[in-house]
Amino acid sequence: MSLGEVLKGDRLAYSHYEIKFKENSENAVLCERPLSAQQVNTLVNAIEDEYYFEFYFDDLPLRGFLGDCTEENILPHKHTCKLNTHLRFIFNYNQGHVISARVSSDTPMELNDDTPISSIKFLYSVNWVQTDKGVSDRILLENQSRGQFFPKSLEVHWLSVINSTVLVLLLVGFIFIILMRILRNDLARYNKEEMGLNGHSSLDDMDFDEADVGWKMIHADVFRFPFAKSLLCAMLGVGTQFIAIAGGLITMAAFDMFKVHKHGTMYSSAVLLYAVTCFLSGFVSVSHYVQMAGSKWVHNLLLVCIVFAAPMFLAWSVVNSFHWAYQSTHGIADCFKTYHKKYCGFHILIGLPLTVIGGVFGKNWAPAFNAPCRTKNIKREIPATNWYNGALFQMLVGGFISFSSISVQLHYVAAGFFVFLYALYYYWSKSSMSGVLQTVDYFTYTLLLCYGLLLPHPRHCLFLLLPQVHQVYLQKPEDGLSLFNSLIQN
Repeated sequence: MSLGEVLKGDRLAYSHYEIKFKENSENAVLCERPLSAQQVNTLVNAIEDEYYFEFYFDDLPLRGFLGDCTEENILPHKHTCKLNTHLRFIFNYNQGHVISARVSSDTPMELNDDTPISSIKFLYSVNWVQTDKGVSDRILLENQSRGQFFPKSLEVHWLSVINSTVLVLLLVGFIFIILMRILRNDLARYNKEEMGLNGHSSLDDMDFDEADVGWKMIHADVFRFPFAKSLLCAMLGVGTQFIAIAGGLITMAAFDMFKVHKHGTMYSSAVLLYAVTCFLSGFVSVSHYVQMAGSKWVHNLLLVCIVFAAPMFLAWSVVNSFHWAYQSTHGIADCFKTYHKKYCGFHILIGLPLTVIGGVFGKNWAPAFNAPCRTKNIKREIPATNWYNGALFQMLVGGFISFSSISVQLHYVAAGFFVFLYALYYYWSKSSMSGVLQTVDYFTYTLLLCYGLLLPHPRHCLFLLLPQVHQVYLQKPEDGLSLFNSLIQN
């Protein structure tokens, strides 16, 4: 098994099928057992959800569905689920090599909801067929078999994507128009007040705090460095790294380097990209930290290494502790000595040195931060505000645009904080998960996913907004309106 398959959660286990090379068998008994009503319902749900099994024989995959469903008549409507109780394995061989393998089903058994079965017998047959194909054709035949079982591509919900895009553009346009009118009125008012001089001989002699209205009243606070600047810079670095990883995966997928239903390759590529892009996280974080007059850049570099790795390790520890307690095969106590030790060594030997190298380059190449206006060291006292102007309410309302878009295709797309809200909705309304083990797995990894989606957001905001705000405050009042008009035209 590859590292990506292990991270995906796949585990290999020996089956009870007795298959020997070039020995045919017919109607061999695998097992015989009764099924309770609850077990029958579980099988019916699995068949309706198109669950399938996957075997490996001589490193060749064999895939098949647990059963199939048929729809008959309109009135009266009849819905039938059948369980495949007899599997037929067909192997093609050439001399002493197995060339290809496939599995089919014979004589399925009909299942009825809430009806127990006193005895059900599972059978299998094995057929060996000689072929003139060589060992070099194994990969080609395997790809053909995979293409016949899986669809070549996933269905893209273009209508939902178009609706989402149009809705986002409309909402962003409405907000832009409101902000445009407010800023235009402020600039026009400042120009009418004789360029804001109010008795001063020049703009340099003027104290802008006298203009206690509009966006100019906070000019001395806009470019003040934040309190937890080391944490902010670490999030900027890791967010940039995640953006690079997403871009790399999208590019690789565009060149058809991933298979639709073979996610192990994608996970392995994500691990490799995460280690390689550690240089970006160290460079971006330390360069911003030095720009903000930070002196403990080594501590910032250590924070970069743990800002995502620590929550990920915590989530892994919680999930696998429950798996070990329940003696689940998903627990990685045994394979930790092989795959996960290599995984940790991969990041320690590649990711950590690249992070340090990136931090050193960021420290030496960081440009100076030149604020367009003077910044006061003393924070402006913020008066008490109404509840709807508070931080919590503004945070919730700030995500309204994204959530409005997500609600259009709630089953397909979700992002940020609202991923967790949708996860709660899906858990209680759509899924059939129950029990402590599944609940811990689901919500732990959902929280980790939400945290991973949160990290790139500071980088997006800083990259998009800082240059625009810098240009707005860089201009003189008489040039502000012309600058604003040029920004609108661009």
